[in-house]
Amino acid sequence: MITRGLLVSDELCWSPDSRYIAVRGNGKTVRILSAETLATKRVYRGHIDSVTGLAWSPKGPHIVSAHRTTAHIWNPSIGELVSSYTSKRMGFHAPAWSPNGKNIAAVALREGAHIWQASRRRTSHFHAGDYYSLAWSPAGD
Repeated sequence: MITRGLLVSDELCWSPDSRYIAVRGNGKTVRILSAETLATKRVYRGHIDSVTGLAWSPKGPHIVSAHRTTAHIWNPSIGELVSSYTSKRMGFHAPAWSPNGKNIAAVALREGAHIWQASRRRTSHFHAGDYYSLAWSPAGD
């Protein structure tokens, strides 16, 4: 929804160059919008369930978007899946890239926080607990 120049969505993130905005579409999609015109540039339809979080890589052309038990890393310029990461139990929320763009962290409800290298599909660190959100330190890797 756009109100007085303000784009409102329950899930959105800006590209590092501020030219694009990724917005959760109708449930299972992510729309890439022009920040200038808000015209849809691309729609990613790779999720099988409602998207629960998304984040644009600070260092490259990738977005991580999450749903239930899977996080997808995909290229928004062509709309193609690069890799995916799966949790064994509950849904992912709040995916976040590390400041250097090499790692991703996401909360799996009632399971804990997963941290993995974006180039790999396995957990490098796991913190058990009941978390709802997370954030990297600006100096964190």
